[in-house]
Amino acid sequence: MLRYSPMIETLDYYLNQYTISDLKALAHLLSLDVPNHKAELVRWMSQYIRTHLEQIIKELSDLEQNILSEVVHSGRGWFDEKRLYAKYGRDVPRLYIDLTRVRNASKLHFFIYGGNIPSDLRDKLQNLLPQPPDFTIKTISDLPAFISVVTEPDKKRKLVIRETESDAWHDIQAILRLAQEGKIKVSAKTGKPTPGSTALVTGMLKGGDYLFPENESSENDSQGVLPIKAFAWPVILQGSGLAKISDSKLVLSKKGEQALNRPAHEVIEQAWRDWLKYRTFDPLSRFELIRGQRGKGKRYLTPPMDRHYEIEDALCEVPANEWILCDDFSRFVQAEHYFQVSRNLWTLYFSELQYGALGYEGFSKWNILQGRYILLFLFEYAATLGLIDIAYTHPAGARYNYRNIWGLDDASFLTRYDGLMYFKINNLGQYCLGHTTEYTRPAISEKHMLSLDDDLMIKIVVPLQPGDISYLEKIADQIDKDMWQLNGKKLLAFIEDGESIENVSRFFLQRAEGKSLPVEFGDFLQDVKLRSTIVSDEGEVQQFRITDESALQILKNKQKPSDKFRVLNDGTILVPKRAVKAFREELHELGFGIGKSG
Repeated sequence: MLRYSPMIETLDYYLNQYTISDLKALAHLLSLDVPNHKAELVRWMSQYIRTHLEQIIKELSDLEQNILSEVVHSGRGWFDEKRLYAKYGRDVPRLYIDLTRVRNASKLHFFIYGGNIPSDLRDKLQNLLPQPPDFTIKTISDLPAFISVVTEPDKKRKLVIRETESDAWHDIQAILRLAQEGKIKVSAKTGKPTPGSTALVTGMLKGGDYLFPENESSENDSQGVLPIKAFAWPVILQGSGLAKISDSKLVLSKKGEQALNRPAHEVIEQAWRDWLKYRTFDPLSRFELIRGQRGKGKRYLTPPMDRHYEIEDALCEVPANEWILCDDFSRFVQAEHYFQVSRNLWTLYFSELQYGALGYEGFSKWNILQGRYILLFLFEYAATLGLIDIAYTHPAGARYNYRNIWGLDDASFLTRYDGLMYFKINNLGQYCLGHTTEYTRPAISEKHMLSLDDDLMIKIVVPLQPGDISYLEKIADQIDKDMWQLNGKKLLAFIEDGESIENVSRFFLQRAEGKSLPVEFGDFLQDVKLRSTIVSDEGEVQQFRITDESALQILKNKQKPSDKFRVLNDGTILVPKRAVKAFREELHELGFGIGKSG
């Protein structure tokens, strides 16, 4: 019996590892008379294989030739059964360790031994075999309206389609505003948003979070499912450096303040890039049923960045603007962009370590661990940032491939992401993934939501999103149910907090009829802009006092308009703290020093 070997040896070495029975079973595939003694049979077999390589290859099926090409042209020359299954399906021939009990074994056994291609055959085979075919991922033109519930085959559940691009445009600004106001509370240790904060964020999202009671089966509620989108945004703000934790709440960084005045698609693209390499928070922690992540198992977890880059690379290679089945995409990642979640699966477990360790056969299959992580990546982050449109249902009964795992008998779903079925890379996704350097925001279907009058009145014609209402509250007063009026004091305060008149104008232009603002409306905004710059903030000052009249007069005479300090008639001198050092040096030049007060 041939053992699997991590070392790649020569053909003669591998043949000598076989018993005489194995060698005869291998020779039987040739239907030729062969020597009876092992040493002679090894020499005969080695010579025959070397001189009949092309003939044996021609006798392989097309699938077997593709499999051999995959192994020959792979970096290690290794028969990776799981990856090959992912690419070619269950028809991939099995390679047996013991050939004496197998009938009609594949002739791939002449080339692959112990999972390896002999080192002295590999170069020859590389010259004889073409590169393997590319992985072809299927796309879908028309999505089904309903899908079957796995646990109840006769039951159908609605498939919810969510276009996320315009959602992300709205949400990124709304969440940045919440952080600017210090309203997003998080754990100082983990950075996870508190339940109260996710509820607040949900209320600000365009269309709310992904799952609603009307989309769920009647026997299940949102327990263990929500939040998804509302959880992701605070994490994204931290991971992208747009916000940081201060006193257990998020505050905007300088980068975040600048983002308020940048085009949303540029902010989203940079946030995506930065989140991919975020190390502080591991999304795997969202798999509450997998235990051991914070104990001994933590040291064996792979960096999230490594997983994310592999999935993103796969996204870059699939067609855009076409629906893709998530399971097909998962197989593509497994075949072409394989990644690990843990280097020691025995440290992670379901329910109890003794019986539920992921190291047991079948407990950590690709679709259980990596496949679920891909769903998380797509659902919670790629869709939230608006890169992909998604089609999903409630997770209960959507996937049931974990039912044989110990301790999960009563679980209605493995992860909250089990309901994600299809996705489609949209135009924003193409921009963020580097498919194109140009991006045009999609037309806003809710155009003409507002009506603007010259008397600074704002009428809501079509109901606004929560984030838009919140924005309106910062610049106007509500007069009636659907009537608002611009407020100059609020506008000035808003500008002091980092907003720009250009953004305010853009807010109205995108939601009101016409290509320009009413004259009085536009003039008012420009007047506010002018008034907002009349007084400048010079920062904190340090106060000094001169008691000698002659010294006071000398200092007044020497003062230049460019000097940062100001000398008052009563002998008081005001100096910005940032200019105190320069002021001291100037005093020294004049022959004066600064004494202690009192």
